[in-house]
Amino acid sequence: MENEKFDYYSFSWGKGEIDLNQKSLQSLRMERCFDALSGKKGKVLEVGCGEGRAIRTIKKRFGGLSTFGCDFLPQSIFRSGQYRDGTHYALCDAHDLPYRDNSFDAIIVFDLIEHVVDVDKVISEINRVLKDDGIFHCFIPCEINFPTFYWLLWKTGISPDLKKFVGHIQKFDEQIITDKLTRNGFSPVKLNYSYHYFGQLMDILLFTAIKYKAMFNLYYKLNEGKHEAGSARRPSLFSRIIEGALVKLKDAIHLLAYYESKCLEKNPWAIGLHFDNLKAVSNKAKRPASTTT
Repeated sequence: MENEKFDYYSFSWGKGEIDLNQKSLQSLRMERCFDALSGKKGKVLEVGCGEGRAIRTIKKRFGGLSTFGCDFLPQSIFRSGQYRDGTHYALCDAHDLPYRDNSFDAIIVFDLIEHVVDVDKVISEINRVLKDDGIFHCFIPCEINFPTFYWLLWKTGISPDLKKFVGHIQKFDEQIITDKLTRNGFSPVKLNYSYHYFGQLMDILLFTAIKYKAMFNLYYKLNEGKHEAGSARRPSLFSRIIEGALVKLKDAIHLLAYYESKCLEKNPWAIGLHFDNLKAVSNKAKRPASTTT
């Protein structure tokens, strides 16, 4: 964690499935994704799937969908294949998706766009492989949205270094990301919000704390259920008791943040944006249909 550049290759995200019975900001993301996928048939792709937690949860909910996932981390794609969940996984760069034009009926993205070098290229690629009547659902953190706690910390120059500690190399507000979506052939048709006041405070405290190596590893273990890649140390009884208590505390905090976001889903004073996007009419007209994967 001492380097300025976040080391993706030491970690693998997206283990297991999302527990929909446990009310959290993760389960809220899935609820909104399920709304977007309701009634859809055919093929759905998650870009930036990690080990496949979200697309696997979608497969379990919508068994009739053909599910695909792609990620640029070899260790994540290797581990995703071990689940044998019926999803087709591929190792690739989001800037150059290995699929033909008009291949998918739905494409989903969670926490990806803020990590990529060329946002326009990635969104354009998603548009290219999405069918003309398909839907693109995405969750995007907008950490300079006004007026939010994150915006205030950014303006005063004391915000957590999200580039260094979690790999966020892009900063958005609602207008910036909406402009990028429309410029690359999408029409946003639905927008909900999350991470309001309590959710932001929780997030800021977390990202301030994980600049310390030990706190980052604890955060990773509580969320992913394992230590940093390569670690085989067995925690002591005291450590397991502390971690168990922290899990309970984490769950209680997420419960509060979940209901805050449910109640304030149309309040834009938030940093979590959940978009449903359709292809723009002009974009449909200029691209001929081609054979799908």
